[in-house]
Amino acid sequence: MSENAVDNAASVILGEHSREALRARLFEFTSSLDGDAFLDLVVDLLLQSNLDRDRLKQRVAALIASRFGKSSEKASDAQLALFAKLIESIAGEDLASSVGGPKEAVAEPNLSELMAQTEAEIQALVQQQREAKNEEQQRRRQARKEAQANGEASESWPSNLPVREEIRDVPDDAQLCDDCGEARQIIGYSTSWRLEYTTNAEVVVTKTPVVACGSHHGGPVTEPVEPKPVDGGRMGFTLAARILYLRYTQNLPVCRIVEMMNAEGVPLSEEMAHTLIRITARRAAPVVESLANQIRRSTLVNLDDTPVRVLKTDGKPDRHKARVWLALGDERWAWFFATKTWSADEVEKRLGTLTGTVQGDGYPGYPKFTRDQGIDLAGCWGHARRKLLKAVEAKDPRAGPGMALVQGIYRVERLAGCAT
Repeated sequence: MSENAVDNAASVILGEHSREALRARLFEFTSSLDGDAFLDLVVDLLLQSNLDRDRLKQRVAALIASRFGKSSEKASDAQLALFAKLIESIAGEDLASSVGGPKEAVAEPNLSELMAQTEAEIQALVQQQREAKNEEQQRRRQARKEAQANGEASESWPSNLPVREEIRDVPDDAQLCDDCGEARQIIGYSTSWRLEYTTNAEVVVTKTPVVACGSHHGGPVTEPVEPKPVDGGRMGFTLAARILYLRYTQNLPVCRIVEMMNAEGVPLSEEMAHTLIRITARRAAPVVESLANQIRRSTLVNLDDTPVRVLKTDGKPDRHKARVWLALGDERWAWFFATKTWSADEVEKRLGTLTGTVQGDGYPGYPKFTRDQGIDLAGCWGHARRKLLKAVEAKDPRAGPGMALVQGIYRVERLAGCAT
């Protein structure tokens, strides 16, 4: 039996899943084999079985990592350097065996030296930033020492917060001099400050004067009632701002907000909170539309979506999966919008006509509407890095240069962030 025939036989045998069929296949292929051919068949069976087992282990490991692994997906620099050296050695062996000459005869960049040079430049910039930070700390420390020597406050309080001043009375046991019995005089104050936080709900009763002519000319005259977040309601603007802040900045559910307010003595109901949210959204519609127009005029639009479970409107307990989208324009304008489905047509309808480059993940709807609108589509380094990371974890040396490139880009971004 030829070598190809042995390989085919091994594949057929491994494809059987029942005991009877496997016995029949083994008897069929081994009945006419001599000793060497039978040994080759057993070797091929073991090799293919081990290969399938390793592939299954890698798939299970990747599945566990994607389900329970860390979101950061960091890879160490030492590991990347080892892969780079392995790549270089493999490339050198291949070149020497193919051209029959030494490696130095081929003009190729030295990956290890290039990475070392880049790392040295980055470390020099990091050291420069550390020295500048140390100088700033020393300057502040010296300023505090000078202030203390001059009897001034060693540190000023935050200027963006309101200040409430408290002046303490002289204690009874310090009002009179212990030697002569005369009253002591205040010659100065020792100052200290602290940060306090208070949340006080109060009822504000506004009394608007009603005036009338003493000679009964005309009827009474008064100013209109001041506006409120909800017309005809009992909620003021500060309480409304607090509720909206807890709901959309702290991401608390309405039921939890109501519990917090009731614990503070505020008679708030879920119906009042939902009414406030609905009316606020209606009144904020022109602002949201203006924000969406800023996104549409941006040169770069970053898009991403998050699935959310939404109750169906017909009152049934069933739920469907909707999407909440974030559109970030030129890293300045952030616009959140929702779609009932993951359909590209629905997303394009909400976005409207864009003018800049769209950057996002592998969502299949991006190529369609970017092509229809004639704008560019950019990918995401983070999603590309995931594939390289899986190859690195699988001990594939070919992933080393790609991962080193992505890590270098990330370092440059971190340095740029520190510089700004």
